[in-house]
Amino acid sequence: MFIVSIPIQSYFVDIVYFYIVNIRLLIILLVFATLGISAQTVRKVEIVNTDSLVFAESFGRNVKRLYGHVAFKHENVIMYCDSAYFYSVENEFDAFSNIHIKQSDTLNLYGDSLHFDGNKSLAQLQGAVKLVDKTTTLTTRNLDYDINTNIAYYYNGGKIVNIQNTLTSEIGTYFSQTKELFFKNKVVLVNAQYTINTDTLKYNTTSQIAYFFGPSTITSKNNLLYTENGWYNTKNETAEFYKKSYVSAGDRMVSGNKLQYDRKKGAGKAFGNVLIKDTTQNILLYGEVAHFTERPEFCFVTDSVLLIKAFAKDSLYLHCDTIVYQQFIPNGIDSLAYRMIKAYNKVRFFKPDMQGKCDSLVYDFRDSLVKMYTEPVIWAQSNQVSGTEVRLHVAKNEVDRVYIEDNAFIISQEGKESYNQVKGATMIGYIANNELYKLDVVRNGQTVYYMRDEQELVGISNAECEKITVLFEKAQISQITFLKKPTGVLYPPKQIAEEKKLLNDFSWKIGIRPMFKNDIFNWR
Repeated sequence: MFIVSIPIQSYFVDIVYFYIVNIRLLIILLVFATLGISAQTVRKVEIVNTDSLVFAESFGRNVKRLYGHVAFKHENVIMYCDSAYFYSVENEFDAFSNIHIKQSDTLNLYGDSLHFDGNKSLAQLQGAVKLVDKTTTLTTRNLDYDINTNIAYYYNGGKIVNIQNTLTSEIGTYFSQTKELFFKNKVVLVNAQYTINTDTLKYNTTSQIAYFFGPSTITSKNNLLYTENGWYNTKNETAEFYKKSYVSAGDRMVSGNKLQYDRKKGAGKAFGNVLIKDTTQNILLYGEVAHFTERPEFCFVTDSVLLIKAFAKDSLYLHCDTIVYQQFIPNGIDSLAYRMIKAYNKVRFFKPDMQGKCDSLVYDFRDSLVKMYTEPVIWAQSNQVSGTEVRLHVAKNEVDRVYIEDNAFIISQEGKESYNQVKGATMIGYIANNELYKLDVVRNGQTVYYMRDEQELVGISNAECEKITVLFEKAQISQITFLKKPTGVLYPPKQIAEEKKLLNDFSWKIGIRPMFKNDIFNWR
């Protein structure tokens, strides 16, 4: 038996030495591997052609001067010039005059001078720089082009021209492979039909779609489009906008959270917080969904509809299910054009001096008449007006007359359980300073009137007459004049029968009256 004795200290020293040697070897192998990878990825610039090649100490060490029909190659790119300095060790060159860079069959770059770095595959052109890629031409004074990524950059102003559009900006990036351009600062796109101004824009030369990422306007002779985010197809002239967007044409503007627009059709849709503004008629129209056309003007608005019409001293607020706001152009003659508003289903409106309710309503701008249909009711101060059809006439931006057709009925509360009443086939009410001051009853007039001597009740008149005139003071009946063959009885207050106190078809509808502007949203 042989026993070998190895000192413990020597044993550990050998192990540490073994690992140090192997780690050093591993590092050396990694370095060579990395160099091998770099050698594979970096391509040397090659001289393809030159009429003259000159070496001189004055040029600098390892510098070659090339003259006449100079051509370099780097990967799949050929670069031409009239003369150049070639730095072979650095893998770079500076080229001058008639610069032409040709990549594949589609992309060509031209310039007055060029610095090319073969290690970075980066071409930097100056002077009258031009990039031509099929139907797209880019011109600028300074351009950097990365051959590996096929991306071009300019930063001192540039212009892009294709078949339909001319685009300028201070800063631009052209992605040759995807045919996309990204522009920044004072971006202007000019088309035969419109001009786009924006701060940030992406444009695809193949699809001809422009994408907006900041405040942007599209201006034509007919309208103006504004958005802060969205896209516009310059080829088929359709758009979709998403932020603070609107279309403005003349005295009308349409806006919404989302806006779709077709310029060729002159039509679009708006969704979410829709607002339609008519500055000529002082009308604001709100909703959640709108369809619109430009000529003739047409707007269909639904979902949470609110119309606000400004008058001389106050405003009218109207709510319903759907509103159609449209323009009519008889025989295509613009001077004959007029507008009409149609409100459908559960119409309620509030004006400080007047409130109303009906099922449908039409406002015809030709005769300035608001027509109310299907159980219309109007409340003016303490008076309630109803009939089969009620019409309001607007003059000088105020309601000045009210027409009640068929089953006309006006009621005003005189006391807790007592009502002054006037009924007839037809009535015409006259309004001044937002107050009803006179009422004419035509045919089949009937009245119930509580007569007072100051505050004391004198009697209750129940009368009939073919034609009646009623005068009002401070919204209360002050005088009734019977103009044609009146008949009637003045009853002492305590001697009139209960059935004589109310005319046929009496209905006091105070429970459905809108009491404030937001009350128009509560149908009852």
